Amino acid sequence: MTFPHQPHHPPPPGRRRRPLLIGVVAAAVVAVLVAAVLVLVPSSDAGGPGVPVAAPDPQAAPLEQVGRVTKPRPPKDEGPPTGPEPELTRIRDGVVYTAFHTRKSISFTAFDVERRSVVWERTLRLPEGAISSVAFEIVDGGLILEGRNADGYEYTLVLNPGTGETVWDLSLPVGCDRGCHHGGRLIAYDTAANQQNAFDVRTGEQVWSVPERTDEPSFTWIPQQTAESLAAPGDPQDHEQRYVGHGQKATGATKIIETTSGRIVAEGALGEKVTDYVLVGDVLYVYRKTPRELAAYRADDLGAPLWTQPVPAADDGSALVACDETTLCLTLLQGDRRTLHAIDTAAGATRWELGDRLLTGQYETRSVGGPIAVTTKDSTMLLDPASGEVLETFAATGYTYAGAGLILLAGPDGHLAYDAARRAPVDLGPEFGAGLDPATCVWAEGSAACADPEASDPEITFWRYRA
Repeated sequence: MTFPHQPHHPPPPGRRRRPLLIGVVAAAVVAVLVAAVLVLVPSSDAGGPGVPVAAPDPQAAPLEQVGRVTKPRPPKDEGPPTGPEPELTRIRDGVVYTAFHTRKSISFTAFDVERRSVVWERTLRLPEGAISSVAFEIVDGGLILEGRNADGYEYTLVLNPGTGETVWDLSLPVGCDRGCHHGGRLIAYDTAANQQNAFDVRTGEQVWSVPERTDEPSFTWIPQQTAESLAAPGDPQDHEQRYVGHGQKATGATKIIETTSGRIVAEGALGEKVTDYVLVGDVLYVYRKTPRELAAYRADDLGAPLWTQPVPAADDGSALVACDETTLCLTLLQGDRRTLHAIDTAAGATRWELGDRLLTGQYETRSVGGPIAVTTKDSTMLLDPASGEVLETFAATGYTYAGAGLILLAGPDGHLAYDAARRAPVDLGPEFGAGLDPATCVWAEGSAACADPEASDPEITFWRYRA
């Protein structure tokens, strides 16, 4: 049995607001399904045509196509379009937001999976120069688009997710890479003023600033994870993030910032040569080499640790992640030996260990909304987080967590779908096996947006899994 791997990705920037993006291309129609009859109606902000698909057959396979959007090919001077990609597709509350981009423009589509219709479409252009990279996130405050041009400037634009209209924008020299949206704030490093600035995502208002020491080495943002975010891996939504951490891995100098006010609630030196920081709820976990141990601290008190546990010497590439709210997954690389340790967050005790008899080659560990998935060079295993019991083993080299309890795997014999709640494979029908390759699709909430690499014009198909 088999399935593939979709990278789990995680955004940022800000200084003063100034007009940025100009040019909105409008003109298209939205396809709406009414009583199983296809009816075309005008869109409020249109682009290319959206084509819905007839109502589902109750006896059909649980995976169904619900729509298709085809974009006109861009002018030659803009280069070939790129997308949809993980950085250019987000799914939230039943709406798929996806985009193609060229060197000079970004073309958005918002598609409602339940209503089987395009909500809005919009094309944005950057007059300042060619786009070298672009990504966006959906948070409670809006759709945050980030682009970077060849001259090293980063642009941030916040759109209304319901209409596609611009709410606010800013541009600034590059000062912060992906990962700086926390608790309704967009936090950016102002290189000229040497300070952290936070903007309210909904309004663009600068709400606080925190000066930086000029002698500090480069820092790492530490996002706060919650039970909700850990249950939906890869989900970029802005879950109630009260804190954001700021750590110097070389020195261990760490501070915890309150996202609403910018107040530094705690500072401390947490040991040298930090390998990983993990902030879950109100507890910060540190995997460090000097001293060689795991440690847990209250986020608002980085003084005495809640607990510490010694860790054996390990090679570079060892890592600590949160697999669920009560389980830390520590992978240790020691020469040819590779082990996975499940650490109880309450006291740091090892709950179970998976030895190198199973873990051969390079691998990664992820929580997939229930079981823990361990991907090695030639297989994927699903583990019970409480006991470490191997629930399933697949001849698959990667996986995609599609949401709604659906896990997709890809291997040498094709694709496989697995329902984590039922602990059983599920038949998604001939479309999945014949061409709906999870490697070309982006999944969340049991829905997918898929690119057709063979289409003459840029095309996206939309799919839904009916559990």
